[in-house]
Amino acid sequence: MFKLQTKICSSVFILLLFTVLFNGCESRIVENRTDLNSIKIEINTSGASPKLMAIVDQFIVTVSDVKSNQVIRVTPLQFNNPFVVGQIDALPAEVDLRFTAEAINLKTAAVIYSGTTIMNLIANDTTPVLISLSPVVPLLKFTPRRIVRPPLDTFSMDVKMFNIAGLYGVSFKVRYVTDFLTLDSAVLDPSLPLADIIFFQADSVDAFGVYKAISITHTVTDSSIASTAGDAVLAKLFFSTTFFTLPDSTTVIFEPSGVTLSNQSIFPLGSLFTDDALVEFVP
Repeated sequence: MFKLQTKICSSVFILLLFTVLFNGCESRIVENRTDLNSIKIEINTSGASPKLMAIVDQFIVTVSDVKSNQVIRVTPLQFNNPFVVGQIDALPAEVDLRFTAEAINLKTAAVIYSGTTIMNLIANDTTPVLISLSPVVPLLKFTPRRIVRPPLDTFSMDVKMFNIAGLYGVSFKVRYVTDFLTLDSAVLDPSLPLADIIFFQADSVDAFGVYKAISITHTVTDSSIASTAGDAVLAKLFFSTTFFTLPDSTTVIFEPSGVTLSNQSIFPLGSLFTDDALVEFVP
């Protein structure tokens, strides 16, 4: 029996820690093994993005032989809130194995999170297998997405975009409860080409409350503010907590306004996922 403990981190990837112990597995022949073992799996999803987890119907772990590309096991896991549990049977040691974990929306067959790693599991040893799962869908999020602070304190969060190749410009509102928080300032991330970026921010209010409007736009035709993969750190936001009586927690909310691409097309907001941030208060 072997237990896999995992943690879905607040910075938008899942860190899976497989702990395995194999006895006497030495042969590199996968097909004819008789001394194979099992791994029990437990994934704690309590720190995951609620918006993304709401559309995840299934976790799947696929194990394949690196040398032959033969798939050894495809194992669906069962969700028992807040844990994802399952078991992978008949895994060999002393073989280069590729572990691929995916979180899937079955209705659309879309992969929401995905990650892979290659390990050679050592016989008669405890071997950690770490898999970082990154979002596959277009995602605008805060990092970290969970903050713990006392009254009259300060903190900052990064604004990150994932999986929009050719990102030319983005605008959004950041909503927060002024009884508990103050959004003091926002600055463009220094990783961006500052001389070629127009950065706009303004504090405003509407029927839903106070918000800060932020717009980030490239000025060079056919250029992108994101990497080739479509990822970017866009800005850093600086907050302070108030001195009033605070609740247990409050939420900082993204409200996208528009996304444009370097080919001058409009990215549909309905295809963009957002991940709000949770601020927890301590005495």
